[in-house]
Amino acid sequence: MATWRQSALVLGGFVLALALLIFNGFISYRNTQQLIEQSDLETRSRQVLASLEALRRNLTDAETGQRGYILTGEDKFLAPYKAAVTEVPEEFATLRNLTAENAQHQQRLQRLDDLIQQKMSGLKERIELRRTKSLEAASQAILEGPGQEIMDEIRAVVYEMRSAENEALAVREARSHASARTATVTSIASAVVGIVLMLGVFILLKREVWQRTRAEEALRRSEENYRLLVESVQDYAILTLDPFGTVTSWNAGAQRIKGYSAEEIIGKHFSCFHSPEETEGGKPERELKIAAAQGRLEVDAWRVRKDGSRFWANVILTAMRDASGQLRGFAKVTRDLTERKRAEEEIQKLNEELERRVIERTAQLEAANKELEAFTYSVSHDLRAPLRHVDGFSKILLEEFQPQLAAEAQRYLERIRAGTQQMGQLVDDLLNLARVGRRELTVQVAGLNSIVQEVLSDLKAETAERQIEWQIGNLPFVECDPALMKQVFANLLSNALKFTRTRERAVIQVATTLENGHSTVFVRDNGVGFNMKYADKLFGVFQRLHRPEDFEGTGVGLATVQRIVRKHGGKVWANGELDKGATFYFSLGNPESIPSKTTAESWR
Repeated sequence: MATWRQSALVLGGFVLALALLIFNGFISYRNTQQLIEQSDLETRSRQVLASLEALRRNLTDAETGQRGYILTGEDKFLAPYKAAVTEVPEEFATLRNLTAENAQHQQRLQRLDDLIQQKMSGLKERIELRRTKSLEAASQAILEGPGQEIMDEIRAVVYEMRSAENEALAVREARSHASARTATVTSIASAVVGIVLMLGVFILLKREVWQRTRAEEALRRSEENYRLLVESVQDYAILTLDPFGTVTSWNAGAQRIKGYSAEEIIGKHFSCFHSPEETEGGKPERELKIAAAQGRLEVDAWRVRKDGSRFWANVILTAMRDASGQLRGFAKVTRDLTERKRAEEEIQKLNEELERRVIERTAQLEAANKELEAFTYSVSHDLRAPLRHVDGFSKILLEEFQPQLAAEAQRYLERIRAGTQQMGQLVDDLLNLARVGRRELTVQVAGLNSIVQEVLSDLKAETAERQIEWQIGNLPFVECDPALMKQVFANLLSNALKFTRTRERAVIQVATTLENGHSTVFVRDNGVGFNMKYADKLFGVFQRLHRPEDFEGTGVGLATVQRIVRKHGGKVWANGELDKGATFYFSLGNPESIPSKTTAESWR
């Protein structure tokens, strides 16, 4: 009866354990499937992030290659650009495939595709300018072109996609962790119940003998698996040392890297892997002491092979202790990094050479710019005297010989005077532009409101007969050259007054907004505006978007504004619409953090 009951208990325990295993297997299978699905989604998100980073890096490399070629004229600097021409479409196609089920990403990619086409087209155009014309032409195209603005928009789109993908990745990782926790809890619970049941069975079936036999078998298999694993590794030298540094085991990877066979090296001290100088200096013993004290030591250093050749190695030395804390020896893992070391040294040399060349080219470009500014200043200065003579003698002819001159001759003289006066104004503006370029900044903390009020006071005579609504916001205190900043506001506000002349009631606004943590100042008017198609011409010297007959000017004022703002490390840009006014923005500080284009509506 007792035997039957014992058998029934054993059978019941096995049946219950089997049912528990089946249930645990089902739960594990379901959780595993969920983990696999979430893992696939996480992998796709990481692939999208990697492709976005590769796309951004390729575009940056292409732009760097273009700059290197423009500065040097040497075709070898075009290698990153040529690589980008091939790799950017491939990365973009990969992104499209990875995000095919994401409608928002597909919309962003459509916008990104247009921006990339514009960017690559601009790079190609400037490279062709450098190849077919000159460095100055290519440099001017870079300064006046929208390359930086397009790159900022590309970064913004990539940032949007990266943020969205990171959010999705975080959600997926959270789900994976939740599934993993559920699987862990279920497995632990099942294991606990199973252990309790099996303990009863083990007691009935001479638990101690059975457990000892199974443990011995498991240990034998574990040791065999470990031996096979270590011996099969070819890329790492894996060996063990006794507490005194004598080699006690040796794998195939150690033989391949260091050159010794197991028979040759086992029983010898590991100091034979160090140079004679290091061995005499006691370095091997110090490494053992550090590893024993800290538990682990990792170094990158030169090591010696059997044939005496040296290799750059990554060495990890780990102390092995038993349950009581007694030191039993050391595990040593070595990896040959010689090729990587050589590659790093070569890259370092190339980087140093490139940096030297960039410094030289930059110095040459700065010298050329200074010579050009000096030439402009000299020519403009020398033109002033003859222009005054022409204007003065024309005035004398009109005043003293007017009765003897025919009406047509008088008109000619008036036109001569008007032309010389216009030319004189142009020369003055050129001289001012040259002075701005040559002048050193005198930086002080100044309130922009007080500077604007000074400009408005200077403009009182010009605004006396007009209806003008001035909307002056609360402007910040900034570090700037107050005299140059006054010229910026004088030019912008004079422009606003000039181009609102046709309005019965002019509205001119000066205010600031915070963009990416940077204060941005804008001047807006309700004047005749301009076509954004030609916005890139606004800040060029002698560039005008309106007829001289309609609005006077020399085309130098906005170029002066741009030069002053750039000297302050900032950026200036404009938006407008025909017959609906214009808005001019400028920032002081890092220009990379300010958007290239902003619609006037976003400030309202």
